[in-house]
Amino acid sequence: MTRVLSRALPEAALLAASAHRVVTPNERAARALGVEPCSLQGLATNILSEAGFAIASPLLAVRLFRQAAASLGEAPDLAVTMAATVRELFRTGADLEALVSSAPPRAARVARLAFAYRSALRAKRLVDDAECLRVAAGRVEGTQVLLVAGYPRLGEDEVAFLDAIAGPASRVHLPNTGEALFFENALVADSLEARGWMVERPEGARPFTGRYLAPAFAPVPPRAYRYANLEAEVRGALARLKVLLNKGMRPDQVALVARDDVAYGPMVMAIAWEYGLDIGAFYAVPLAATHVGAWLRLAMEVVNGAFPYETTARLLGHRLSERLSPEVWGQVRKGHPVGLDAWVGVCPELGLLAWPERASRAGWRHLLQQMLDGFDVSERAGRSPREVLALGKLHEGLDTLAQPGDETLSRHGFEAELVDLLSLLSVPAHPDAKGVALHTPLSLYGARYRHLMVLGMAEGHFPVRVENDPVLDFHERRALEALGCRLEGAASAARREALSFWALLQVATEGLELSYAELANGEALLPSPYLADLAAALADPPSVPACSPEESRPARLRGAYCDDPVLPFALHSHRVEWGREASPEYDHFDGVPGVPVDPATRRFSASQLVTIGQCPFKWFAQRLLRLADPEEVEGELSPGLRGTLFHRALELAVEGALPLLAPRAHVLSRLDEAFARAEVELQVQAVSAWTAQRDFHLKTLRAAVEAPGFVADGAAIVQVEGRFTGRAFGLNFIGYVDRIDRTDDGLVFVDYKTSSSPPKGAKDDEGKPKVDVQLPLYMEVAAPALFPGEPVAGAHYYSLTKGEVLKKAVPSPGDLERLTGKVKAHLEAGSYPVAPDVDEASCLYCDLALVCRSGPRLARKQMGGEENTNA
Repeated sequence: MTRVLSRALPEAALLAASAHRVVTPNERAARALGVEPCSLQGLATNILSEAGFAIASPLLAVRLFRQAAASLGEAPDLAVTMAATVRELFRTGADLEALVSSAPPRAARVARLAFAYRSALRAKRLVDDAECLRVAAGRVEGTQVLLVAGYPRLGEDEVAFLDAIAGPASRVHLPNTGEALFFENALVADSLEARGWMVERPEGARPFTGRYLAPAFAPVPPRAYRYANLEAEVRGALARLKVLLNKGMRPDQVALVARDDVAYGPMVMAIAWEYGLDIGAFYAVPLAATHVGAWLRLAMEVVNGAFPYETTARLLGHRLSERLSPEVWGQVRKGHPVGLDAWVGVCPELGLLAWPERASRAGWRHLLQQMLDGFDVSERAGRSPREVLALGKLHEGLDTLAQPGDETLSRHGFEAELVDLLSLLSVPAHPDAKGVALHTPLSLYGARYRHLMVLGMAEGHFPVRVENDPVLDFHERRALEALGCRLEGAASAARREALSFWALLQVATEGLELSYAELANGEALLPSPYLADLAAALADPPSVPACSPEESRPARLRGAYCDDPVLPFALHSHRVEWGREASPEYDHFDGVPGVPVDPATRRFSASQLVTIGQCPFKWFAQRLLRLADPEEVEGELSPGLRGTLFHRALELAVEGALPLLAPRAHVLSRLDEAFARAEVELQVQAVSAWTAQRDFHLKTLRAAVEAPGFVADGAAIVQVEGRFTGRAFGLNFIGYVDRIDRTDDGLVFVDYKTSSSPPKGAKDDEGKPKVDVQLPLYMEVAAPALFPGEPVAGAHYYSLTKGEVLKKAVPSPGDLERLTGKVKAHLEAGSYPVAPDVDEASCLYCDLALVCRSGPRLARKQMGGEENTNA
């Protein structure tokens, strides 16, 4: 009996009853024909297994590829970029030895690497997945009666394998209408006919129309829709899908398709959850993108960085290893531990990351397993089906990585292979998903669905752009044809994409919808040229009902519906935002709770007076609501930390020597020691690049002490960091004076500043931050409290950066009296509106922007709004 290449496919019922072994490209094609799944790749794998060969795992293949490259003097990492081209050579069955001797230099280099890699595989009785069909074809011991269906095209390796395994009466269904689209299939037909196959050629083949896809190629007339953006496209498709399901269509009768399912998958799954749809998304994500992979990468960063603070803290805060209590986290933020010993005191399990510089492969496997067990990663990963699969894949990969067990490997070598493992192995993104499936065109070859929805029909995305291979460009590939090596060229790549889309069109039996987004990921897109080929007129999508409470809620907000439990909260939030944005008055959502506070129960510092004088809400949030970031050692020398360092160094330089009659000489003699003590106390060593900065800051401080303005001639320092309390203008005060000098004219109060300009004050009558508070308060309250009865000669700010007096106090009791009167009014009325000074100086370094919501909206508050709230 003759083997036949036919374009006619028998009915599914006849297939199920025939003696042929039906071969299809995927399970869905087998289901469409009513037969058990069986593919050419599966047959080849079984034959190789019976012959004692195995398919090399991705991790082992990369390792052998690197070793082959190293044996040829190639850079292993660079050579890995040639892997795809090497595998293409395997599929074509190219004569590698001939290419090495006769091909152009670059092609010969690739062939030489392919030959070395194949030799390394055979030494371990392994086969690369790309040469599986070729190798199996040479080891077929008995033919089978096959019926091959569902393949839109056959590669040269598939043809060679079919010719070897297909026995008499075998049939292969391959579309071949005579159009240019099926050019490669015509070559397959000629090849099989030369091998003795009977070819049933199409009758009355249509002439080439100039288009790859004629309208007649689509069994179902397509409908094409355009959307403004990707989210709108997904929402539109899923809304129509929900309508179809509600009309009685079964989930297994409809499918979603995306050429790039990884790009569409997350959006599809998120909106499907909102719509209450069951969607199965089986696109693969690498282990590196799972929580298990991310945790492992963090652990490697911790080891390589010698347990730095930031990375180690992130590892301990990861969902797979979180174990520190809030109290311990508070201590960690204050201490910023660095190094293994410091961190083991916080979390003993981190001792499992004390990896040696070298160990055997089996030893590395054991160390990694100890680490996973010590952090209970398996138990924590068990909360997610995907993470369970990821952990299983990781263990499989580690078993491969650990062979041969006695081979010694450096830590960096082990980590490099671990990175390969995480990038090469993958798991389904949603392994527990069910219902309507999201597919790629490749996974639907030969399948049948009543309704098909194809997303992403945009130019450059479907079809993808044809681009040169970085190893062998199209010109070099054409030159290789003379040597019998037929690699894919530009035209054949375009036809392959078009044939893939043609095969997709055959899947739909009743309804076919094609759509694209005009804007996706910030990129403006044009419709796919395939839509023009199909003469599919683009239209705006049909209107669909709201498919989720979230979509219907905006309309309900404007009505009187009460059946949505979220609506009362949404209406409340809407009223709050409307009041913030549109009302001329401040309310209790804008710092005016209306709860009075007795001023006599509070104690104010100079900085508090400045804060409330610049923006009442800022003081309210900090002092009454107690909103503040967790206390943490600073990782860089901020202006605040620098100021604290300079203040503390000067305090230590004077400590124990009061009253100090020769202050300048004394401070200079002790400044180095005091600076060293201060940096230890404040943990300034944790600041990045502090070693390089230290001398500069010490010289700056020394220059400030040496400057004439640091202390007046004949003056004596009588107190540093003088703490005072007192009562004035109806308020209680507390504070510290940086330094108090005694001169012939009286006391002089000195406040150190590391800035080069005087500090901003409270708001004046025009809203400008010009009312100085600190110096007048020292003269009004601190002087009588610390040195009662002594005359006061003045007060000034001294810049430790410029080494000069910035500003001297100008006594103005009226300013303080008016400011304290406003403060008392704020407290008694419970009114602290968001009203910063007109220059917004108080906003410059404020970290409460997300709370106060300052911005243009404040300009819409009525003029004098602060006064209307008894401010």
